[in-house]
Parts: sequence; structure tokens; C-alpha cells
Amino acid sequence: MSHLSRQINTPQACAAYSVGVQQASNARFPYRIVTLVRSADSAAIKDLLQLCLQDGLAQYHCYQRSVSRFLSRITIELLCSVSERAALVRLVNRLGLEKSVRNIHWESITEKSLPASPGNALEDRRRPGSSALSPAAGNHEPVAIPARL
Repeated sequence: MSHLSRQINTPQACAAYSVGVQQASNARFPYRIVTLVRSADSAAIKDLLQLCLQDGLAQYHCYQRSVSRFLSRITIELLCSVSERAALVRLVNRLGLEKSVRNIHWESITEKSLPASPGNALEDRRRPGSSALSPAAGNHEPVAIPARL
């Protein structure tokens, strides 16, 4: 047995490894869900979102912006752990089944776009000295209306 394998197999090394794995599994990662919906149905979709988010994805922020006369974009930013990610996938699938949802996508958010204040988990999007603009302030890119299949 080599010197290195004796160090790895010690009880202290095993305990340190299990603590590291547990901390990694408890870590919460930021995600963004962007949904393009008919403006007339946006209130119903927001109610559905809040109902679905009560299932364990506690830290989230939802905001809405009108894209055109007939379409609104609802953006949800949330934090979830690896074990909670299944609920996130179920949420995206559930929204995709709604007739009034025209487009939906979800993505992970980089560390640089995380808010500076830990109290309001995802509300304050602009940090001093940062060039990141807040979507809540109306800095959205133009959205093309998706074609019907």
C-alpha cells in the first residue's frame, strides 16, 4: 500500500470527504425561467407559478414585462439545490403544457448576476460598479413572436 492510499483511507479523510459532499448537495444554485405568455392570460399563469413554487422552491422572485400588446414576459429567478432541481424541471414541463404559454426556457445564472443583498434573495439586480442591467427596470432585449406550428 502506498503512502498516498494510506492517507486517503484514514477516517479523517473519509469524514472530510463526506462533509464536502454534503455541503455540495446542500448548495443552492441560481436559475432563471423566462416565459412568454398571452397578456390576457398572464395573471392566471402567475397564479399557477406561485402555486407550483410553493412545493419547496422557497427563494424566488417573479417579475413581468409587457413585450407587445398581446404578449408578456414573465421571468422567475430562483435558488434551488440539486435535490430540488426535479421540482424545477416539473415546473418548466407544467408551464409548457399551458395553452397560453407561447415560449418557455430556463437557464442557470452565473455568479456575477447574483444579487448583492442576501436578504432579498433575487430582488436587487444592480450592483454598484456593475454593468449588469436589471430586467425589472425594463432593459429587455426584443423578443420575436414565435410562429405557430
